[in-house]
Amino acid sequence: MKVVSMRVIKFSMKCVREGSSHHCQCTKLEVIKVIRVIEEDIKEGTCVPSVRLYNTILKCLCDAGDSELAVRYLKKMTKQVGCVASKESYSILVNGLCKDGKYVEASRVLEEMLIKSHRPGAETYNGLIKGLCLIGRQYEAVMWLEEMVSQGMLPDISIWKSLVASVCCKMSDIEMFSMSSF
Repeated sequence: MKVVSMRVIKFSMKCVREGSSHHCQCTKLEVIKVIRVIEEDIKEGTCVPSVRLYNTILKCLCDAGDSELAVRYLKKMTKQVGCVASKESYSILVNGLCKDGKYVEASRVLEEMLIKSHRPGAETYNGLIKGLCLIGRQYEAVMWLEEMVSQGMLPDISIWKSLVASVCCKMSDIEMFSMSSF
């Protein structure tokens, strides 16, 4: 294996070791450098990246606050080397998008995840449902709640709090509007 490929391995080990607290400590610049190295190695035929390596990169991009780049990279990894995204790949993206406040995009990724027959965990649904409530998209939040329950998962108390608070805020807006129209 080339020395360049060893840099990829070192990056991966650093992120796995430091990321054991479920947070990658690598900077976005470091991740982008590794992506370039991987792409060079793929072209030279010296590297066939695994979904595990890609998941590490996706996680680091999301932790660095660039979940949109992570989504684009997932699509590229599928086209470029035919690496099939795993349940974990999609969960990383949904959670990263939610962390960045991109709940509509997270909904799209979750839909794609379900189409690919990957079953999300409760934590993936939780973040999305709470986020949709935050931005006033209660209908979509309830739709995802129904999907979650249909998958045999029970929502935790925080989801119910988010839904109730969101609906109550919406109702008070409606009441204030109707009172001001007299």
